[in-house]
Amino acid sequence: MEDVSRDDLSDSFGEMSAQELMERWSGGYLTDLAVEVARKEFSLRGIQPPPYVAKVADNLAVTEGEPSELVEVARSQVNVELELLGARLSGEGIPSFIVNANSNRMGPPFSNAAGGARLLVASQYEKDAKQIVALLKAGAFTLRDSDDVG
Repeated sequence: MEDVSRDDLSDSFGEMSAQELMERWSGGYLTDLAVEVARKEFSLRGIQPPPYVAKVADNLAVTEGEPSELVEVARSQVNVELELLGARLSGEGIPSFIVNANSNRMGPPFSNAAGGARLLVASQYEKDAKQIVALLKAGAFTLRDSDDVG
């Protein structure tokens, strides 16, 4: 990856509209140098940005020295079911991964033999993920005909 100089960043941020610069700032993925240059650009424009909050890639912050293991929270022979469960977990801030999904696509005999696909989460999210999956399977999030969704 090519290193970007302070001058290049300054020129790039200087050409951005205030809205574009704020979007980059709020994205949370700036390098330390980019944060420093962006702060200077905000100052030149007389804008007080909110505090910068760096985001961790994929929301998988692991304490140093403590490797995170992936644990199974659901298993199914229907990929769509796992995708919906994964989407709900994602909405709750829990990253998840579907493994062996292709075995389900090969047909029922192979899928049965392989045990279906599995939905995995990092061990630090296991308790919350299992609660959410149990609530979903119990129908806690199901809309009724009488519910007003408009």
